[in-house]
Amino acid sequence: MALLAVVKAENLGVDLLLVDMGDPQDENGLSDAKKVLKLQQEMGRKYLTGNVQIHIPQTGNLECIGAKYRYSTMDHGLRIMAYGIIFDFN
Repeated sequence: MALLAVVKAENLGVDLLLVDMGDPQDENGLSDAKKVLKLQQEMGRKYLTGNVQIHIPQTGNLECIGAKYRYSTMDHGLRIMAYGIIFDFN
């Protein structure tokens, strides 16, 4: 389905933005919780997780595993700001 949308957008000369609104903790997104760190390593600062931190045993610190937000300009000029936010588990 997404591939058809990409092809149609290219034919129309417009930007297409696909958003994964799934929750990796519940494993209903493009990635699941078991693959988050590997995915973050592959995507670098493109991976958005605004309030997700992991404990680093060597330093004792908490570190964000992704960027909190990102600006992007699409091929046809659409400019967006995306946020990586999940709900508070408490």
